[in-house]
Amino acid sequence: MKKNYLFLLIIITLAVRLSAQVDEKIQLLLTETNIDSLSRTINDITGENPVTINGITYTLLNRFSYSTYNDLAADYLYNRLLGYGYSPVSQPFVQSGKTGRNIYAEKTGTTYPDQKFIICAHYDDTSYVGNAPGADDNASGTAAVLEMARLLSKQQTKYTVVFCFWDSEENGLNGSWYFARQSKLNNVNIKGVINLDMIGWDGNNDGVIEVHSDNNANSIAIKDSALIINNIYSVNLTMQTVIPGRQGSDHVSFWFYGFPAIWFIEDFDGTPKDFNPYYHSSNDRLQYFNLNYYLKAVSLALGTLSHLAELEEPFPVELSSFTASMINNSVLLQWKTNTETNNYGFEIEKRSVANLSLNSDWRNIGFISGNGNSNSEKYYSFTDDNVQAGKYYYRLKQYDNDGSFNYSDIISIDIPSGFSDLELFQNYPNPFNSQTMIGFYIPASFSGNEFISIKLYDVLGNEIKTIFEGMKNPGLHEVELDAEELSAGLYFYRLSSPNNFLTRKLTLLK
Repeated sequence: MKKNYLFLLIIITLAVRLSAQVDEKIQLLLTETNIDSLSRTINDITGENPVTINGITYTLLNRFSYSTYNDLAADYLYNRLLGYGYSPVSQPFVQSGKTGRNIYAEKTGTTYPDQKFIICAHYDDTSYVGNAPGADDNASGTAAVLEMARLLSKQQTKYTVVFCFWDSEENGLNGSWYFARQSKLNNVNIKGVINLDMIGWDGNNDGVIEVHSDNNANSIAIKDSALIINNIYSVNLTMQTVIPGRQGSDHVSFWFYGFPAIWFIEDFDGTPKDFNPYYHSSNDRLQYFNLNYYLKAVSLALGTLSHLAELEEPFPVELSSFTASMINNSVLLQWKTNTETNNYGFEIEKRSVANLSLNSDWRNIGFISGNGNSNSEKYYSFTDDNVQAGKYYYRLKQYDNDGSFNYSDIISIDIPSGFSDLELFQNYPNPFNSQTMIGFYIPASFSGNEFISIKLYDVLGNEIKTIFEGMKNPGLHEVELDAEELSAGLYFYRLSSPNNFLTRKLTLLK
């Protein structure tokens, strides 16, 4: 959090009779928020615990912008999101000749997939002297966003939720500024942003949390939602509203580009002032947190986000994976369930138009019967032979025996226009656990005597293993990758020939 003393503080005492009803789905989610899970993440990224990242053990002494440790922290966040089943994005940006990177992942909405709510925190830190654990500023917000990603990974929301971790906040809000600018340029429909920065300190135990908003009516509406959540779910924090809010953290990037946003922060400038004395120091550590206060702050943010994104009714079928792969000029859809309740079956729906909000453009292309009731893993597949070059979207419409239905998340696949050269296809399934298949195409220009290889690399570029070496005749081929002995994480596989090489990434879950 960057200090900026130009602000106007307005303290509003609420005596509101709220008619809103408790949503049992949100209530259950709040009870599942876990202080041990939060503390583990904080200890991992503040150097209290050694942590294994990409197969190597490190102690993160700081998260200074553009430093090696900060880059490792980004990998850590990326891999944690992978472990929750997301497809995270590493978004690089350049500032003053130095490259930083944001990490984010999206949970696609079932009804309004192109309308997005963002929950975010910066993961870099700083210190006036020595190393910077950066527990309150801002491992507190980082761990909170990661905890919400964990809790919402098995939920369905009507609106898309984006879990964002910003780099280089301490150097000038650079990461969030880049993301907000790109979103504006690309007409991304951001309905609201919740920024978490310094939410672990409550030295006088008065339970005060500040919520900062600009004068944008939609920002104020998000703030009002937080006030309601605090009341009806008995979070019991004392909320101080600041309008217009201070310009000291990543929410400002979104205000500048016209997106609605609010900022949650501990009682940083209130009366009486309860400023964290370990701010930007080598003593900014978890041991000084007020853990009860911190858990409430996370619950407030999670409840507000869940309310805005609109949790769906529980999916009667626990869908643990849903993937699309190109096999022999067709699209192979594969999905797996962990449990099923009254599952009549799955209708497979397809579209080729990017505007996903128009439900009328989805086409039913097939049906696969379900297994009724099951407490064990069940595997399903469907092959779509009617594809040409272009991008396709797929979703499952799962029917219960009583005729009610729910939609899965949306997945997509790009179909190339044809094969005239060496081709390397996306592995399937992906993400995968232990075994996956890799397809490739040898063009007719090859005689069959050319030596080719497929090798696996980690994110640092280290060669991990050889998947295939030898010669293949022209045509489509597949090889299996057995990754039983490897750690979970992101990897790259490369197909090499005498005159060319192609690379793709894959995700291993354990």
